[in-house]
Amino acid sequence: MRFSFIDFFIASLSIALGAALTQFLISPSGDVLSIVLRVFVGGILYLSFTPLIYKHFHLKPLLFPKCPVCFNNHRHYQWTDKNWPSIIVKCSNCNSSIQLIFEKIDNSRQHDKTPTFLLRWPQSVGCRWEILMNNEFDDRKS
Repeated sequence: MRFSFIDFFIASLSIALGAALTQFLISPSGDVLSIVLRVFVGGILYLSFTPLIYKHFHLKPLLFPKCPVCFNNHRHYQWTDKNWPSIIVKCSNCNSSIQLIFEKIDNSRQHDKTPTFLLRWPQSVGCRWEILMNNEFDDRKS
């Protein structure tokens, strides 16, 4: 998991805005339900607006997919090609190349034999990756 100062700032700002919005809409009280509601509204704001922020500023998501070749859980990658919205990364464990796509692109930009993953909503978190092409690692599994 990659968690930088920018990610911390965006998450804190979302929770603060959610708390302020909840404070404005309901009467101020210090009970547990009010505090939970404020954090919940902040989480909704985070999931609603951060995908737009991450796309606009080309920020990397917090989580990356497992390597489809070595199935390494650490998910440490070296960035080799940074042409947004499609980047090529190398697994630090097995040195296999993987293509990560952060938003839909035309098929001509996809590489032939490279496993390709498309990031799904919410783009800021990166917990949902769809496999678009898996020619290279299907042979190794069988």
